[in-house]
Amino acid sequence: MDVVLEVFDTYLFDRLYAAALPASPAGVFYNALGEKSVNASIAGLQDAAALGAAKWQYEPATEWIFLMPGDHAYMSQWSRDNAWRQTLSLYLITTYASSLASQYQSRRILMLEYQRRALIPCPL
Repeated sequence: MDVVLEVFDTYLFDRLYAAALPASPAGVFYNALGEKSVNASIAGLQDAAALGAAKWQYEPATEWIFLMPGDHAYMSQWSRDNAWRQTLSLYLITTYASSLASQYQSRRILMLEYQRRALIPCPL
């Protein structure tokens, strides 16, 4: 499970969670339109990345697969070790995998049915 989450986090979910639940650094405020206020600064954003790095440290899930996380891993309110994030990620992975398996199975059944009908001679 940890290896699967590490691979999906590195290539997909880090960016998704950084966009959906961005870390809000101290000193950066947003108005009702979602625009940064006058108090917002680049230094505040860098402080948020530093805070994210301080609360979560990368540890490889296994010694055989080593995927260094990108910057997006530290830009979410939910770090990789958050139970809600792991639960949602596993739910999305298993739902997608089961839908792929279901599509494959239904296509296989249709193919077998087509082959079976093609072998039965049609009476004239």
